[in-house]
Amino acid sequence: MKTWILIGVLSALLTGCSCGPAFVQGEMEEEYEVKTIGQVEDNSPVVYGAHSVYFTKVNRQKLSGIKYLRLGLSGFPNAIRLPEGEQTLYLWRDGNPDFNLFLSKIQLVNDHKYLVDYITKPEGNFVRIFYWVEDLNDGSVVYGKRVTPTMMTNTHTQ
Repeated sequence: MKTWILIGVLSALLTGCSCGPAFVQGEMEEEYEVKTIGQVEDNSPVVYGAHSVYFTKVNRQKLSGIKYLRLGLSGFPNAIRLPEGEQTLYLWRDGNPDFNLFLSKIQLVNDHKYLVDYITKPEGNFVRIFYWVEDLNDGSVVYGKRVTPTMMTNTHTQ
């Protein structure tokens, strides 16, 4: 009898934890170690990855690291300083779910800092991932479209 009660309580807890949308929003890390890529100046743009986002390539130049090595030990940088101008960035997010993506033809400007941010939304057996690049100097989005949990629950986001 005690076994059935324990099974019932555990089932209720597990079922209660799995209902409703569970959004995961990217956040800035507390610390970044900025890696320099190419010929840069002191005022060259810096791009940060949100929590667990790492840069794997810049303009098809592979950066050193190993994907799927957990706990931030992959060796890939989570922040890069690049020359001003058009850049293509390849990224990887370590987590559940992992994702690989590339951001093509982003215009970066000197004296600006950027954040690659994201939000995930479970949909059945899948997870939708929305990502964008925000200019931290003025809050504008320079790539993609910023998405919030409120937007996803109130309207259908495409």
